[in-house]
Amino acid sequence: MFISEKYGVNPSLEKCYLCGESKGVILFGRMPGDKEAPHEVCLNKEPCKKCREYMKMGVILIGVREEDPDYRTGVFMVVSDGFVTRCFGDHAKDVLKSRVAFVSDEALKKLGLVDGDGKPIAPIEPQCEK
Repeated sequence: MFISEKYGVNPSLEKCYLCGESKGVILFGRMPGDKEAPHEVCLNKEPCKKCREYMKMGVILIGVREEDPDYRTGVFMVVSDGFVTRCFGDHAKDVLKSRVAFVSDEALKKLGLVDGDGKPIAPIEPQCEK
């Protein structure tokens, strides 16, 4: 590793792609142009230890805006495989395989998982309409 003259080991917090929590520290050292490393960075889509545990329990659903799927709304929940099978129709097989789905808040409302304000309804698992 080459040490930055300005920033030393040039540390950054690595964030989990799914939950956004810290996964550890990355030492970038000297970057091109001897720039400062970002304070937080997500380098890959590997889930953190906690998210891997959630994925063993069920499927992670992450709320996003209908008009801007890159914008997360703050909804993060785990639902059972049975719920996914009942409610995701033709997409259930893919969702069960990936163990995570980005779902618009409108769809979360239709599934009965969030209220009118977009707040999660818990702990009762709703029965979706067929």
